[in-house]
Amino acid sequence: MVIEMTGQGRMASWIILAATLPFPLVTPVAGVIADRWDRRKIMIAADLIRAVLTLGFLLVAPSGQVWLVFPILIAIVVVSAFFGPAASAALPNLVTSEQIVAANALNGASWGTMLAVGATIGGFVSHYVGRDASFILDSASYVVSALLIASVRVPFASPREKHETHESSHPGQDFLDSLRYAARHRGVLGAVLIKTVWGMGGGVISLLSVLPLQVFHAGDRGIALLYASRGVGALLGPFIANRFAGGRPRSMAMLAAVGVIVSGVFYAAFAASPTLAIAALCVFIAHLGGGAQWVLSSSLLQRTVNDRILGRISALDMGGITAAMAASTILVGAGIDPLGPRVVGVMAGCLTMALGAVWMVVFGLLLRDPFERVEDS
Repeated sequence: MVIEMTGQGRMASWIILAATLPFPLVTPVAGVIADRWDRRKIMIAADLIRAVLTLGFLLVAPSGQVWLVFPILIAIVVVSAFFGPAASAALPNLVTSEQIVAANALNGASWGTMLAVGATIGGFVSHYVGRDASFILDSASYVVSALLIASVRVPFASPREKHETHESSHPGQDFLDSLRYAARHRGVLGAVLIKTVWGMGGGVISLLSVLPLQVFHAGDRGIALLYASRGVGALLGPFIANRFAGGRPRSMAMLAAVGVIVSGVFYAAFAASPTLAIAALCVFIAHLGGGAQWVLSSSLLQRTVNDRILGRISALDMGGITAAMAASTILVGAGIDPLGPRVVGVMAGCLTMALGAVWMVVFGLLLRDPFERVEDS
């Protein structure tokens, strides 16, 4: 919608930037709240607020005010920053330690499934019914999510002692504690950095909108195909991770690094693809790797970090990847018009591949057994 209203391809990068940059700015507070308040209530409130905010997109096209997209999207992202850490920290309380990888695989697979289904439905509805209908369906999906979360009766956090509740801690100090915690424990730091490394090439995702419109001339249906391919890859990648990860944290870490490298290779290939069909195949394979690394790095954190601080570490994890994606998106957006989308896409993919290899050398070869269970000291 924004590209059509402005005629500028770089606007796709500005949209991705608005959807990522606010996240790391809010996560220091969001992580503390996830550790100190009722995670179930946080998630339900976030869903209901986003359901209302999403309807604001209905005002953009009739008013002709493109700028309205950005404050609405930023507000949605700010609220989402509270949902994500609470959800990630809640998961280990819903399953056993042995089930964490499988649970993350199902979580990632459901995200991939809904991305594929949502992209397909969104492209169809936008093309044949109109974008307003897509925005209304999007809003309704948040309400459904809130109802599902409300139906879960298992506690979303481990029991807290009185001195561990939100009444006794300063949020700024709590977040600094999480930074020191990650710095002291190399396995925690490595698990956080693997997502950040992957995010450094994440600006290429903005090309999922640009290439179908400006290179392949396939319109909304082309965008839907690429996002659906991304979703199918994200659906199957977690199952691959669960199948081959095994029980050893070091093996999980190495497989996550392989996922990052695969993602970089095939996103570079996506940007250079001669046809939309080949581009879709490359996006699919890239997100097989991306989905695998996401599940494995999240599982490493959930296995090694105590629940008392897991919300803050999860927020640090999500803040790192979104900050990296924001930086990557700025660079990709700046290069789309002067260099062309293909060139900047290949560059972003190669960067991801190279950083994944560096991470593998540092945490896989130079450091000895960094991924052991750590205490919350």
